[in-house]
Amino acid sequence: SFNSTNSEFTGNTIERPTRVGAASLPKGVILAAGTQSATVSYNKIRNLFGGAVGTAQGYGIQTTVNPAIGFENRIINNLIYQFASNHQIYGIDINVGGNAKIYHNTIVFDDLTSTSTQQTYGIFVGASGGACDIKNNNIYINRGGNGVKQCLSFGSTPACDFNNLINLSPSGTNYIGFVSPTGYTSLAAWKAAFPAYDQNSKSVDPLFLNPLAGDYTPQNGALNNTAT
Repeated sequence: SFNSTNSEFTGNTIERPTRVGAASLPKGVILAAGTQSATVSYNKIRNLFGGAVGTAQGYGIQTTVNPAIGFENRIINNLIYQFASNHQIYGIDINVGGNAKIYHNTIVFDDLTSTSTQQTYGIFVGASGGACDIKNNNIYINRGGNGVKQCLSFGSTPACDFNNLINLSPSGTNYIGFVSPTGYTSLAAWKAAFPAYDQNSKSVDPLFLNPLAGDYTPQNGALNNTAT
């Protein structure tokens, strides 16, 4: 999306299951220059690499725009999953710009066969990010490889709470949250270091209903009524 107001991108399945050859920086959705008051909601973004595993960074949703307060872009209730890659991956990337409302998204990076030495980000907000509101998201990371994996990584100071943040990765360096130069391996440590972040958040296995069928409905009762 470029130079648009009040655009809606809703109810789509975005994938490249038969991709072969070099996968050049695949991005499911990008909100770029001039985009404001956009809504990206109820989309499934998956399998962006096809058969080209390990050749490029991958992004579920990316914004590179900083709309004015009152014209925030909305990223709501999307499912981002099944990124089979040996490279760096982002669920939601607020790299340049900000002023986004990020609510009720489910991000699952669970490729245990990955050998990536690159970074994994559930939600990334860069240093130039404006005010973002990050609430009620379910971020689950259980990825192979020796790279750094983080549910949240902030270079600026968004509002962030009422999320579920779980990182069960068996290898590499694994964080719930990261603010340069320090990462925090537990939710308790993250809360203690940053009292403005995630004081009402959880860190539990969602026990998804049927991931093989793409059903990521959480079954863990510990998550009932924990959003805002």
